[in-house]
Amino acid sequence: MTLAVVGQTRIRGHLTKGFKTVWDAFAENFSNRSEVGGGCCIYRQGATVGRIGSVSMASDFAVRRATRSVIFVAISPDSYAIQS
Repeated sequence: MTLAVVGQTRIRGHLTKGFKTVWDAFAENFSNRSEVGGGCCIYRQGATVGRIGSVSMASDFAVRRATRSVIFVAISPDSYAIQS
């Protein structure tokens, strides 16, 4: 578990080696884009390679495993095979 503080936001979670740029981009949302909360879970080839979430120290709200959120899915064309 890694912990970082960006302004009034605590970010915690873990990422597999090689995904540090995801952490940096996630943290930038709080320092430069006035984001107030969020979470991110990344899967690669069916395995979880990262989970990060944030909590604002200015409120009692925390993103947890059971927190509901909007889901966006991005699939690389190389990650699946079309069978005829």
